[in-house]
Amino acid sequence: MPGPTLLATKLQPPVRRGLIHRRQLVQVLDGAARHRLSLLVAPAGWGKTSLLADWHATGQRDRVCWLALDPEDSDPVRFWNYLIAALRTSPPDVGEHTLATLGMGGTRCWG
Repeated sequence: MPGPTLLATKLQPPVRRGLIHRRQLVQVLDGAARHRLSLLVAPAGWGKTSLLADWHATGQRDRVCWLALDPEDSDPVRFWNYLIAALRTSPPDVGEHTLATLGMGGTRCWG
């Protein structure tokens, strides 16, 4: 049985043109990429999305997955499907066991 249809736009960074490249902050993120998981936390409006999109554009695509969440994504099954789909943008077999546990065989991206 096929899994739910997911919006592909939630799995891709936004295109941001004309922003100032913040070299020092990008270098900090480069260092964080050595870890298995890094979280960027700051208040709303402080430029997290812009910084991460800039970093992603500098060539970190193979080490970064992108997931934009909405309030509706608080449903556990929906959240895990999106998270696994985001993780699978690098190694495509990530999450096979978890998807099977959720009873979601495979997911389709739409968009």
